[in-house]
Amino acid sequence: MRILNCVVIDDDPMTTSVLHKLIDKTDRLDLLGIYNDPEEGITAVIADQPDLIFVDIEMPKLSGTDIIKNLPYRPSVIIISGSTAYAAEAFELDVTDHLIKPLDNYARFLKSLEKARKFLTKEINFYSPKIFLKVDSSIINIEKAHVLYIKAYGDYVKMVTIT
Repeated sequence: MRILNCVVIDDDPMTTSVLHKLIDKTDRLDLLGIYNDPEEGITAVIADQPDLIFVDIEMPKLSGTDIIKNLPYRPSVIIISGSTAYAAEAFELDVTDHLIKPLDNYARFLKSLEKARKFLTKEINFYSPKIFLKVDSSIINIEKAHVLYIKAYGDYVKMVTIT
């Protein structure tokens, strides 16, 4: 398994301290930064593009949902909040998981990480640079970047590539 880079964005120093300890305790997780200011946090996320973001929902200036909606790419996101009231809204944004404060359950934290790994594995496979196609009785491998266009013909397709 590869190491996941992560960022924490939460205005509560107690929560960020606990998350820092949980992340340090966990193999295959690398903390890139902790941000108490949501604007600094989103700037860092856009610059560093971590695999995983832990973000509080209720923060001054910019809410966690605003941060998620404004991300230019699709990382795994674990919402942190003191209430389950935000769970429905969070899942509407396709977040990976929702952890409830206080974050005192390491097993639950690890379960969230496992969900993040599954999400990222799915995203990596979806964005793979290659396509595998069945042609007659064999499978061929084509670089997506080489595909000029694909046209449907009923049950068949015509694919034109640069090679």
